[in-house]
Amino acid sequence: MLDGVRRGPNVCNEEGGVVYAQNSGAVSIIDSDVSDCSAGYEGGVVRAFRTGAVSIISSTVAGCSARQAGGVVHAYRSGAVSVIGSAVSGCSAGNLGGVVYTFTGESLSIAGVDFINNSASTGSVLYLQGIKQRSSISNASFTGNDGVIAEARRRQKTAALLLRMPNHCRMSSLPLFVPGDASTQTLVFSKPVVLWASPANPGAAELARELARAFPGLTVSTVADIGSSSSARPSTAPRGLARRTRRAGDVTHMLLYLNQNTWLEDDGERLAEQVKQAREDKLQIVMAHENDPDLGGCAFDRMFEVTPQELIKDGLYRDLARSFFPGAYREVVPL
Repeated sequence: MLDGVRRGPNVCNEEGGVVYAQNSGAVSIIDSDVSDCSAGYEGGVVRAFRTGAVSIISSTVAGCSARQAGGVVHAYRSGAVSVIGSAVSGCSAGNLGGVVYTFTGESLSIAGVDFINNSASTGSVLYLQGIKQRSSISNASFTGNDGVIAEARRRQKTAALLLRMPNHCRMSSLPLFVPGDASTQTLVFSKPVVLWASPANPGAAELARELARAFPGLTVSTVADIGSSSSARPSTAPRGLARRTRRAGDVTHMLLYLNQNTWLEDDGERLAEQVKQAREDKLQIVMAHENDPDLGGCAFDRMFEVTPQELIKDGLYRDLARSFFPGAYREVVPL
């Protein structure tokens, strides 16, 4: 328990900018000021993994962040998460839950809290998945909280409302946009980009082709290791992606697609070797985290359970993995 603490700035390259708790009891921050704390992965202030309840009470939290999820609290299979009588401002997560991310937790309680200018790609304040009991929010204010997905959701709701109005009721859709919205612009690469999707990475080729349709000038290579596939021409075979193989000189990026089927069995072992070699070769790896259940979407926490520990310790996930969502929200996620 932290009581009456003034903490910050704190920087943690991995998880839990202030507190990392695993298989423990409750975590409480009471009557404290916490500012400018960050985590390289998850939990800008608290990372709770299979713990008791997590509480922030009568405290001020400002400017805290996590590159992946849970700008303030990241709770995985833990007890109830409560934020009571506090102010949370300017906090962010690269992907999910600018303030709170909780996965299969007991419940969420928010009471008497001001949330100001927090952000994330989705869930600018809260991202809840698999909550076991009914959650409650009372006497709370939300001001200036925003994110890419939140903007898309507002645009979708506005269009649905306008299509019910007399001037638009005969239309099937409305081309609404926010000034400067990337989805309204034609994006091109300044130089050739060749994206390699390994056959050992289930679903990577499909996503790579999806990206190629969205971004003119992007070329996709799905070549397998030499000796394991005869489908690729020698001129496009990878140079150095496994120690016994070579990768094409024009391959510029490797796509690492993360879903529930990644890192499993023989394909998983082969993919791990390819990723390790790609990092040694300084080949840029672009990571995409699938959130669509129909495409094998899963919580990012799973990656820490199935990814080879050698890659985790070597900092694979210090770079941001972009989240891909179902439906219209998929169109607004930038790589």
